[in-house]
Amino acid sequence: MSRAQREMFDAAILISTGEEMDLAETVFNLRDINDSMELIILSDQKNAIKSVVPKKTLAGLVSHATVMTTHELKKHFNSF
Repeated sequence: MSRAQREMFDAAILISTGEEMDLAETVFNLRDINDSMELIILSDQKNAIKSVVPKKTLAGLVSHATVMTTHELKKHFNSF
């Protein structure tokens, strides 16, 4: 979070474990820092702690946010 406050990023890939910050809290904090940054939320972590807000719901509430599997993320990167 501190790097996002000091530096400009076009995108962030979120892999939340929930150990320090809930996924929803992370998404909303990043959105407050940079409203136009693309947020990609990985959806297929086996050991991730579930967020209070489901990932698809969270992505629908926040602009420029997408939920992807690692396979979809790989296809996304290959499209560039």
